Amino acid sequence: MSSSFPPFTQVVCFQPHFLSLVFLLLIPAVFTLPANAYEAGYYGFQTPSQLPANPSSLVLRASQVDVPANTVFSLHLMKGAQVVATSRTVFTAAYKNLSIFTGVAVATFRPTASTDSPGENFPGATLYTGTADLNDVAANPQNYSFFYELSEGYLAPKDKILATANANFSFVDLKLNSIAAASRQSDQKPGSVLFYHRYLSSLTSLNGNNTTISITNTSPVDSARVRMFFINIADCSSFEQGVCLASGQTLSFSMRDFDPLSTGYCMAFACDAEGRPAQFNWLIGNAQIRQTSPANNQFYDASLSAIALAKRSTGSVAVSNNKAEMAFDDAAYDRLPGQLAADNVPSQAGAGSNANATMLMLYRPIPDLSGGSINPRIDFMAYNNAVNTAVGSQVIGCYGELRLSSLRFNPQLNTLISLGKTGWIKISANDNGPLLGAQFNSGSYTSGTTLRALTYASDYRISVPIKVPGC
Repeated sequence: MSSSFPPFTQVVCFQPHFLSLVFLLLIPAVFTLPANAYEAGYYGFQTPSQLPANPSSLVLRASQVDVPANTVFSLHLMKGAQVVATSRTVFTAAYKNLSIFTGVAVATFRPTASTDSPGENFPGATLYTGTADLNDVAANPQNYSFFYELSEGYLAPKDKILATANANFSFVDLKLNSIAAASRQSDQKPGSVLFYHRYLSSLTSLNGNNTTISITNTSPVDSARVRMFFINIADCSSFEQGVCLASGQTLSFSMRDFDPLSTGYCMAFACDAEGRPAQFNWLIGNAQIRQTSPANNQFYDASLSAIALAKRSTGSVAVSNNKAEMAFDDAAYDRLPGQLAADNVPSQAGAGSNANATMLMLYRPIPDLSGGSINPRIDFMAYNNAVNTAVGSQVIGCYGELRLSSLRFNPQLNTLISLGKTGWIKISANDNGPLLGAQFNSGSYTSGTTLRALTYASDYRISVPIKVPGC
């Protein structure tokens, strides 16, 4: 994971050389993240013309540091999308100093031929250097950027590079290009946990029902281990598959080939080498679904991005009795959605070319991925364009495949949302627990989308059996 040395990155030892020419690289502290939050982002040169030729080192210094033990700060020198060198500081002990007058080096890059050894930059910390062609950096700064990662805590450099060569020096501004994704669950960001709301498959290609699942590691530097659990709607049983992804690697597979004649949802999470859930907020995924329309028995396609949840705490989840409990409480992981909304719901009253069949796929993740039953009751409140309402409820079991026209509303849904009109539906569990899902429409038009979260469940735990990922 991001707190360890990536397998594809060369790490070179460091020893201070006080007489060498130095680039003083100071990244601006333009934003502050909460303590214990993973932080990552890209910086580029804002005034590259002021860089001198023939540099002998690049040094990143921090003037404010507040980190717990086992924190890792990494600075990757990138040429385009390729990592060319990495330097990092490993804090084996906690350290706090928010008023370092001159700053202390937290990352150093030296020319390719350098052979430095590790050195102590803070008490109980070790600084490792990286090597690169620094002449090319100075000659072509537009081709380079810095990708930084702080596994935990707070570290605040400044917004200038002090570039020195011979007896001259100059200050060079840096600019923040981008930062890591937001902390709240979303299908528009990467995370450590992915939920795929639906998959289905047939036995042969003669039947069009099928799903292609994809999962991608978006980290520019680190590899990932992932455990994927496919939950069958028939009995809440789970089927597991381990996946290992190199930096930037994507993998897709057909559920027809992988698990034919099955329907359900999938939960995937990053793990360490022992199979324990771990922080790696770089995973994204997608489910491309072909399914039969209940309106006309024709096949149609829909594409759903997996929702991602960040792991907010660093490291791996603790294990007890060969199980790890994942807490979705905004402390360990993002909270799970509670109340959902299905919007742009068309009238179900039409026939022929005016027919629409809207399906809601709803589920609560099972609390134990070893398997087990779950049977929440779902409450629905539908609204029409005039803000009139109708209510209904339904027990969904492990997974609900609900056609709106079959649900009992009071008054009837077709009365509330008449032909040619649209409305929306508020969906929640009667116990205020988590709920996830998607809506699909077929008939006059076809579509598929993730249900929107209106509220978030206060706390939910999912127990995971520990198993070394088989990859």
